[in-house]
Amino acid sequence: MELEELKLNWDELSKKLEKQELLNVSLIEQMTKTNYQSRLKKVVYPEFFGAIICLIGAMGILYNFNRLDTVVLQVMGILSIWFLILLPVISFQSLKGFYQIDMSAHNYAKMLEQFAKDKIRFQKLQKLAAILSAIFMFVFIPTSFKLLANKDYTIYLTFWLISFPLCLLFVIVLSRWVLKHYHQVLKQAEELLTEVNA
Repeated sequence: MELEELKLNWDELSKKLEKQELLNVSLIEQMTKTNYQSRLKKVVYPEFFGAIICLIGAMGILYNFNRLDTVVLQVMGILSIWFLILLPVISFQSLKGFYQIDMSAHNYAKMLEQFAKDKIRFQKLQKLAAILSAIFMFVFIPTSFKLLANKDYTIYLTFWLISFPLCLLFVIVLSRWVLKHYHQVLKQAEELLTEVNA
């Protein structure tokens, strides 16, 4: 009788231990997912607010498009609207892969491999966005001067000789700073995923 009772107690403890292990694994996965997403939010929130600003800018140019009275300014206005819509799309496409990583998958090597691919894709698209931002600044500055100051500076050579290098310098400095910050955030997220794998 005691042997059967001991065996039942042993089985019961084994089941409790298995449940505890499953609960611990589930808890670790949930904590990892929460920490991972909080790190990604450091990239997503600025991109989201930037997208809102871009869309407001595009609507502002579209609303005041009739004030662009030369063909050059109209072309620059259309290109500005196009860039203001395209840049947020590129940004969100670059982030999409990070949210599609399956954290509940028990194949951590595959998860890390997917993260690495998404990270490379993200960095390439962010570099593309930086290049497009430089071109955008080139067409946006004359458009904004016309809409805000009601003056067409596109006819002055000095305007182009001053504004283009300044815009290019601004975009390069800002892009390098943003890419460096994003690289640090992604490195932290990758380290978090690597720790789970260990």
